Amino acid sequence: MCLDNRASGAVHYINKQYEAQWQNASDCVVKHHQVLKPTQYLIETGTCLAEFYYGKHQPRNPHKDDLAFFASFAAPTVRFICNHELILHINLKDGHFNHNYRSPLVVREHHHHFGEGSVAFRVTFKKFAVKDIVESCIGGGAYNLNLLALATESAEFVPELSHLPGLLTEFDLGFDERSRRIEALLFYLHHYLVLFKKAGHHVLHGLPDFDDHPGHIDIIDYSLVGISNILTQTTITAIHGIEITKINEFLKTLWYGHTAILDHWHDARTEVWEAYDKFCLAEHKTLWRENGPEYVDFHVRFGPPQVRPLCKEELIFTFDIQDIRFYLDGFDIDENVHHFHNWKVSLIVDILGAELIDGKITNINLNFKSKLFLLLVCVRYLTYLFPAARYSELLSIFDDTYHDHELLHRFITAVTRYISTHYLVILINAGFNVIHHHDHEIIIVEHGHITKPATAVIWEETTEEVALYCECENSSVCIHQHPRFGFIPWRELFDYRFTGTRTFGWDIITGITQGSINEFYKRWWQFAATVVGRLPKGRNTWDDLETIHHCCAREWTGFVSTGELSENVITATFQAPRVQLSNRPGANTVIFYLVVEEGTVRLVERGKPRVDDKGHDIERWVLAFEVELELRESVFSDSPFHYHDHHLHHAKQLALNFNRVVYREDLSYFQDDGDTIHYLLTRQKRYSFVYWIQNYYFKVLQEAGLDILYTLPFTHPEDDGWHPQTPSFLTWQTYPFNYRDSCTHEGVWGVDGAIGNRNMILFLGMLGGRTPPFGLLPWSANWVLDIGKEYSQGTVVLSREIFLEGKLLSFLEEINKLTTIVASFPGVEDNVWYLDLIPWKNHMHKRNRACKWKAIGASTDIANGLEYQWFNSDQWTYRHEQFGGHFKAYSVTCDTKNTLVIPTYYRRGRINLSLSGKVNLKISLDGCAEKVFSTATLQWNATISVVAEHGRALRIQVSQNIVPEFSDFTSTGLHLIGTEHEGDIFEDAITRLKKAFPQIIELDAVIHNLKDIFEGAWPLLYRGHQTLALCNPVFNHAGDLIFELQQSVEESAPYRGIYSIVGDVSKSLIYDTSLRDDTLDNISDIDNLNLNARSAPLDTTRTGIDTPLNTPPLGKGLNGEPPFRPPFNSTPQKELGQNGKRPEETPLPLGDGVSVFGGN
Repeated sequence: MCLDNRASGAVHYINKQYEAQWQNASDCVVKHHQVLKPTQYLIETGTCLAEFYYGKHQPRNPHKDDLAFFASFAAPTVRFICNHELILHINLKDGHFNHNYRSPLVVREHHHHFGEGSVAFRVTFKKFAVKDIVESCIGGGAYNLNLLALATESAEFVPELSHLPGLLTEFDLGFDERSRRIEALLFYLHHYLVLFKKAGHHVLHGLPDFDDHPGHIDIIDYSLVGISNILTQTTITAIHGIEITKINEFLKTLWYGHTAILDHWHDARTEVWEAYDKFCLAEHKTLWRENGPEYVDFHVRFGPPQVRPLCKEELIFTFDIQDIRFYLDGFDIDENVHHFHNWKVSLIVDILGAELIDGKITNINLNFKSKLFLLLVCVRYLTYLFPAARYSELLSIFDDTYHDHELLHRFITAVTRYISTHYLVILINAGFNVIHHHDHEIIIVEHGHITKPATAVIWEETTEEVALYCECENSSVCIHQHPRFGFIPWRELFDYRFTGTRTFGWDIITGITQGSINEFYKRWWQFAATVVGRLPKGRNTWDDLETIHHCCAREWTGFVSTGELSENVITATFQAPRVQLSNRPGANTVIFYLVVEEGTVRLVERGKPRVDDKGHDIERWVLAFEVELELRESVFSDSPFHYHDHHLHHAKQLALNFNRVVYREDLSYFQDDGDTIHYLLTRQKRYSFVYWIQNYYFKVLQEAGLDILYTLPFTHPEDDGWHPQTPSFLTWQTYPFNYRDSCTHEGVWGVDGAIGNRNMILFLGMLGGRTPPFGLLPWSANWVLDIGKEYSQGTVVLSREIFLEGKLLSFLEEINKLTTIVASFPGVEDNVWYLDLIPWKNHMHKRNRACKWKAIGASTDIANGLEYQWFNSDQWTYRHEQFGGHFKAYSVTCDTKNTLVIPTYYRRGRINLSLSGKVNLKISLDGCAEKVFSTATLQWNATISVVAEHGRALRIQVSQNIVPEFSDFTSTGLHLIGTEHEGDIFEDAITRLKKAFPQIIELDAVIHNLKDIFEGAWPLLYRGHQTLALCNPVFNHAGDLIFELQQSVEESAPYRGIYSIVGDVSKSLIYDTSLRDDTLDNISDIDNLNLNARSAPLDTTRTGIDTPLNTPPLGKGLNGEPPFRPPFNSTPQKELGQNGKRPEETPLPLGDGVSVFGGN
């Protein structure tokens, strides 16, 4: 018997068993003269391989046509797919079946008669053995009896391998009729398979192994001789619930990532083959550990690998060899090199299983190795003894037209041996024996998970995020749960923003959402699209710098100089770019997506357009870049930002530093050419397009001011004032939206964006030179004030200490001064009672003293808000005594109590500050026949409202001024005045109180300061060059004032003020790429190159635009300060990362991506 794989012999042996058993069944039919359905069970099972009857005969004149089904068979045959599944062919000779198989009545007119044909079923099987048979007549050892058991009860019909004339080929029947007949036939055959198993035909003998070679084990690998190569379709479309297309897309993404790494290193002219595991999916050079004529050196360039399932436990792993070169004399010698294209090497790989976290697939493990895998590299025989990934000759494709067949065989042997041994070790070390997946769409990178949505979501509008919102109280009653995010407790999250948020010692917090940043870019894109659409005939988007800056967000055409001419190297039409914030703690980078609708690109070669290349079309590409986010300090000599009569001089600007860009292949999308043989061209197109974008287009965005996201004024000692709440210290941090139990999410499209657009950047500030707290803001609650589909532009938070206690209560002290009545009692002269009731504000000694509000109770948190009180009490008694024991006692008591209630519940668009007061006056006179006294009370209520709804400007208004209401006045003994006690002047309390308290107190003057702070555009934050306004105010339970940010209703066009940096454009800059060859190896030379631009007259047909950006290579930072040209003639002072640190103190995290095409 053959020492190699004995699967072919085993298949032949099994089919011969069926042939022998069928012959026995046929002989049994003849022996028993069987023409009708057997009445004895033993005869029915003994003849079922030859004939099968289903139904009942008629009592009179029984005939086969009485039955619903009858068939005579040829011998069944099997063909193996893999080591777990086979195709069982039920071979028909003749017979009939009744179409109406559901009816118990058999009507002969419904019979369909058939002739020779074959019905194929896909059947799983199991190999097992009766072990350790010891019998001296067999031999001197212990032997095994090998068996196979077919699971016919789960057989699946395979139409592709079936041959049914009149059913599968009779198209004039119509699809419905054909389907109905096939359904009926399969109904009967599944009953036949039940009898097939009862008769024991599902168990077969494997190859006998009774020789006298006790140390030898027969190797039978059915997968290597299977028929998967002729299966045009497979019923298996997923592995452990993960679609095959998703897995192949994942592998393609990994391949693109490896090509990006390698292309960058090639561009940097670095020999990096010792780091082969970083790009092994893209290219590889052999690293033989053996010597011999069969070990040929070769350099292979791959396309993306692909998988196809054989069954649930095995798959085909195919390496797409786009280009391969064999070096017979070694890599150092360019002679005797043989070049081939479009080979495919396929391996059969076992699927070990899937790992789950919270019920979701996180990875699928492939068995690339066995326990003795390392021995496979050296010992060929063990590749069969301990199979792991096995090379399949049937499923591989080579160039069989090569003239030297002997040499070709040598090359094929070298490739297949190397890939199935050495190369697999590299893949294992690189982690590619595990296919990572999460919720069908996760890409695994070095430092965590990043969501990559389906491509269709990017190009098609979706309303999927609407389904995220509901007001259900808990998951048990919620029917709106999303398959990815589950139950989101929106109402609880919304309420917790007011009960759980804390400023942790920061004076002012300004939060901007990811959605706000993307709204900024969307507005710019809309403006650019309008400009492009309105260009006069004959005008181009590249005619001058102003037009370039106007149009670059929508359309851009790039030129480079190649000597005396400038050449068009790239054109692109964009959708609005997107920015994705990172939830990684301490992250100071964002993902910047360029969405390319269509364009053309010329291939690049060493920094220049390839001479023989005429350009290539592209469409529907999405390029992802990791861009450093920095907070720059700038000084403005002339800016359009002004607040009242002040112009902004100092500001911090949050900007994208396009000088520090990391291209993220793992998050980018590319439209395939539709033919796998073009993967190398796709790779070159992608490399070239990214090169021109990263080295030229980003400079255009900088010059257009599109790198500046937000401008935040802050104070300097020399400033003469900008705004009362302007911070003197400012830093920033990212703050993810927590949608449930510490669950956060990143994304910009579709349902991912519904959560991701709520992630925030927080600017943390201190006022008046106050010392900032230690560390950044820990998570306490979400600061986003929106709910459901619509997301907020941002949030402004003024701490309790800095506003409520530092400003608001101080402003409202004026009301206490106006409403507090102070009693002044100098005495009685000549029977005249000199009692003065004076408002505190008019009192000679008290008017400059504060009337401070005081929080009542041990805790200031109450059910409906925060409550403050002011109380003042004056009590006077004057005793006057004369000779003879006569005396008079004059007394006055005046109490003032004011109350302020600040609501801490949310009322959309409004806060009502409720003020109320009460003054009690009591005056009395003793020494008369009876006591004389008089009392009176006045009360008042007022409301100050902060009104700010979406789409309307914020207003501070008085809903109700202070108008006193008098009550509870009583008087006793007043009739005595002027009779017994002539000359005593005694006015009652009500009269005195009315004289002392104004009839109305206007509060407009009180709220003037509040109007200055809040009304109009919010002067402490500018989005790009757009103003924002406050809306939807609310106090949280801690007393912090929270506003939602909205687009300013006073805003003009989104480009307002942007072109002050452009000036009068009469010339355009054309940059000579010929300078680059001498400067590729020195990053400082490229810095100088930026200054070597030469002026040239405008060309009427094409105009150059940019110099390449100075992008650092992989692993390098920038020396010194990166060049920055801020708008409005501002001067950069320094650049701050999180915690206010400089870049050298906050390293740029480059681990998640690959810096590609940078400045070289």
